[in-house]
Amino acid sequence: GFVVRPVPKLAVTVDAYMIKIKDRITATASRNAVQGGVVQPGAAAIFDALAAAGIVLDTALQTVGVQSFTNGINTRTMGIDFSASYPVALDFGSLNLSLNANYNKTKITNNKVGYPLFNAASESNIEDSTPDYKVVFGALFKSGPFSLNLRETYYGKTSMLIRPGFTARDSSGAIIVPEGGFLIQDGAGGADQLYFKGVVKAAPITDLEVSYDFTDAVTFSLGANNLFNQKSEVPKLLKGVTV
Repeated sequence: GFVVRPVPKLAVTVDAYMIKIKDRITATASRNAVQGGVVQPGAAAIFDALAAAGIVLDTALQTVGVQSFTNGINTRTMGIDFSASYPVALDFGSLNLSLNANYNKTKITNNKVGYPLFNAASESNIEDSTPDYKVVFGALFKSGPFSLNLRETYYGKTSMLIRPGFTARDSSGAIIVPEGGFLIQDGAGGADQLYFKGVVKAAPITDLEVSYDFTDAVTFSLGANNLFNQKSEVPKLLKGVTV
């Protein structure tokens, strides 16, 4: 990394990094014994394992599955951090401006567990479920005992591969692929599985706080995190279907 001061009072810091993790602990994909009320291949072994652990399930359950943790993958994360600050002197106070940004990307370099135990959805959870970038702008104004702190954070989009709870098949046994869906050969024995890609768009979050110092020991503050109540959208995976 490095630090530069291109103009008076402006400080800029840039740091780059690469993190490699071997035998990373992560959750496996869910192995379903029953999905959508339909008994799946390998169900007997799953029920035997649950019974051996003393777990008794309601036989009317529509979905039954198991999931575990394993040191089954190697990952590499590469990223860069940027930070800049600029103080502004005013006749009636001070204004400190800041800009921070981060970009990073994680890739699975070795899936040692393999499909279907660590499937495409599991890989997507590691590589795509968190924003690749985040940008934070801050402005702190102070005038005597009064201060106003504004922070605006912009998160990049995220996505994840999602499997439906039930897969319809035609008379020949082939998977019926609805609009927006696609098949990936990550099932047992390389079998096709139906997936949808859920995307949450990029969004800004605004935080605001107002403070007043009555004494050196007493300060009154009023503020709000996520001032405009920004909520993550629910991806519409199927047209005409409300999730």
